[in-house]
Amino acid sequence: EAYENVTVYLTRDGAFDVELADRVKKAVDDGADVLISLHNNAAGSICDYYNGCTVLAARGAGNPELAGITQELGCYILKELEKAGSENQGLMFRVTQDELYYDDGSLCDYYSIVRNSVKAGIPGIIVEHAFLDNEADYQAFFADSEKIDRLALADARGIAGYYHLKKKGSGEIPPVLENHTEKITLIVSDDYQDNTYQERVYFTESRF
Repeated sequence: EAYENVTVYLTRDGAFDVELADRVKKAVDDGADVLISLHNNAAGSICDYYNGCTVLAARGAGNPELAGITQELGCYILKELEKAGSENQGLMFRVTQDELYYDDGSLCDYYSIVRNSVKAGIPGIIVEHAFLDNEADYQAFFADSEKIDRLALADARGIAGYYHLKKKGSGEIPPVLENHTEKITLIVSDDYQDNTYQERVYFTESRF
């Protein structure tokens, strides 16, 4: 809210659970332009790295235009997290392993926030900032409130950059990405050995 014409709504403001589907519903009820779910990562079997940041975005099934927004927004946030010192592990797409389909007959995205946002017609992403169980990541990004604030500010700058927001008072606008190459990981199972990888170039034409 340090930027002009921005209102932030929280899906929760305390230590209590909110069902995943209810988070999307709240975003829709609030009339939000985007839903951003903020997370911190931990080691698991689905990826072959154990540090750094990634953004879980819609891969294009169900609503390609909306998916493009999630991917481009992810690029901006990843760029700012990278500037803050987190290793950029790129965008992540994951296909459902259940019999779940969008209205066009394509398999859904795996993660509830992403999937239900596509169904609701709102861009929805998950930002994984760094790994809590990686000692180097923990010390660099989670060890104290000042370090956590640095991640939050990176998120804000990334969002402001994508939406071309002006800073209150100064009128400052974050830099625009052009011809930006981002790594993409596609996950189809619980085993990272089944993953496929590619690079995609975004912002080949000016948006402004």
